[in-house]
Amino acid sequence: MRPILLILFLFPLPTQAATLHVSKAGNGTGGSNWENAFVKIGDAIEAATAGDRIWVASGVYNESLDLPSGISLLGGFDLGEEENGFDQRDWIANETVIDATLLQKRCIRVRDATSVLIDGFTLRNAYLELVQHSFCKLRVRVPAQGAEEAL
Repeated sequence: MRPILLILFLFPLPTQAATLHVSKAGNGTGGSNWENAFVKIGDAIEAATAGDRIWVASGVYNESLDLPSGISLLGGFDLGEEENGFDQRDWIANETVIDATLLQKRCIRVRDATSVLIDGFTLRNAYLELVQHSFCKLRVRVPAQGAEEAL
């Protein structure tokens, strides 16, 4: 009998993008749905990998965030919305505020990003910092102006 040479190539299997949830009403145990949602946006960002979406329920979040490349940060969700709720969300009625009061005044920093989406947030007492990005799509409200800003 002849010996058979078996060559095994290990390639990473493609993974499906995850949807992580953030809500003040969550219990912080993984973010896979509204019940076990992260309580802080920053915790969801730490758990996310490129291609993931972070859905943030309405409320006020007092945080300063560093957003890596490949992450979508989406606000304006009602806790009842499920996976197909993205298109039905009303980010004006379900206001999601990132407020940098008592922080560094920078609420979101996007650094060295090749692809980032930030949509459905009101920025209060803060500014957005974009550093060396090649593609960044934003839709935020600036309360002082009272109007939607697409950047």
